[in-house]
Amino acid sequence: MQPEVEFNEYLSYLSNFWSQVLSSIGVLAAALSIFYRLALCHFLMYVCATVLLCVLQFLRFIEQLSGILGVDCISADVGLDGATDAVLMRAEQLAKNEAAAATEQKSQIYALKRKLKTMKEQLDGKVRMSLLKYLAAS
Repeated sequence: MQPEVEFNEYLSYLSNFWSQVLSSIGVLAAALSIFYRLALCHFLMYVCATVLLCVLQFLRFIEQLSGILGVDCISADVGLDGATDAVLMRAEQLAKNEAAAATEQKSQIYALKRKLKTMKEQLDGKVRMSLLKYLAAS
């Protein structure tokens, strides 16, 4: 009978041991779950802060660019999309104006070259005539 009592006590001990192990594992799992949730929240807060910082830097850039381009209609009511659209439209307008000015300058340069060529030809003609008159007089 004694071996059965020892065996039953050993089984009881093992049962208590494994129930404590399983209980500890449950507590650890709950703690890990909380830890992972906290880590995920911390990571998401970091990502949100980084995105917010980038957006603020972009808004500051848009404000500076709009000041340089002379766009005065940008306000808080317009929003980010409206501000970028206004700056883009102004840049396109300036590019078109610059292209038109460059074309006008090319036209003026061509006209001045033609005028210079005509004046040179007239001067050459006068010099030849003067030379012929001088030679004829001598």
